[in-house]
Amino acid sequence: MKKLALAVCLWIPWPAVAQEPSVTIAYRNGLPQIQIDETQTSCPADGLTSQTRQKIIDAAAAEWSLFRFPRFALTAVKNYNVIPPGISPDEKRTRAEAGFVPRVLPIGHMEDDKEVRKRIGDYWASVRFHDVFVIQNQIWRYTDGHAGWGVYWSGAFVSFVMCKAGLANAEFVRSGTHVAYIRPAVAQRDGARSGYAYTAYDLAEAIPAPGDLLCAARDDEDMVIDNLDAFRKNRHASYHCDIVVGFDVADPKKAGIVYAIGGNVINAVSLTEAPMSRGHVVKVRVPVGRNWFAVLKLADAAGPAKFQNIPAAITASAEKIAKRSLHRKEQSSAAGSR
Repeated sequence: MKKLALAVCLWIPWPAVAQEPSVTIAYRNGLPQIQIDETQTSCPADGLTSQTRQKIIDAAAAEWSLFRFPRFALTAVKNYNVIPPGISPDEKRTRAEAGFVPRVLPIGHMEDDKEVRKRIGDYWASVRFHDVFVIQNQIWRYTDGHAGWGVYWSGAFVSFVMCKAGLANAEFVRSGTHVAYIRPAVAQRDGARSGYAYTAYDLAEAIPAPGDLLCAARDDEDMVIDNLDAFRKNRHASYHCDIVVGFDVADPKKAGIVYAIGGNVINAVSLTEAPMSRGHVVKVRVPVGRNWFAVLKLADAAGPAKFQNIPAAITASAEKIAKRSLHRKEQSSAAGSR
């Protein structure tokens, strides 16, 4: 089988760092309980440097690897995909009159799996966490420890990544809500703030780069939040942003797909595959799609980012899964024709 190639940094081992937000989970009568008073909240104090962009990508990719690489596809199946087409849902079955509908490949760990229970708690440790942990401990008591997280944690995930990358509070507002860090980026665009690591742009104004953030409004059924002007005028508070990690080709201006990693996507840290056209991200205006309204551009001082191919061990494992999937399909088709 042809080796999979992709011009994107998808997984880089992250060296052990002493300063990292973390939680302690104890088990009482078999039930998980967060030890709130033992929460560690420290972050590296590097500030914005010429290595920041690479640190952001590396940190996001490392977290994705911990969840075993789930993917959320908003585009057609291409020759080069994160996971071989053999285990991706059939594109023809998911085509709609309005374009493409999301295809989910939910492999790996999800938020109710004990393997990532603590890690999601670590994300929350990078922001204001006390009430969230109180709620979560109650949820685990009421469900015998089987439930996932009761509060959306995608904003906490992005904040954790920025914490690991060393951004100071003045450079990135860490919060459990995305709107808290989007507003300063818009304020910097409007000249009302300076020194922030990100500046907001409409989709047509900016070509995304690794380390940038793609943002859309959540629970916006009428798709009112369609650009920065709509964001400024509305009090809508629910948003979602993903961290750009790369593209299907080396030149973003020629890319057909942008890859971005986000938290709480299909209840995991997942990589979203979204369409691009002539260097700009395309809105996916379908239910549970992504009506992107802004690109938050990381400051040039954050330096460059080096793309890497998917490690051979990962592609080999994915191809084995693909072969088993295709074999099962062939057996099913043969049985159906008898």
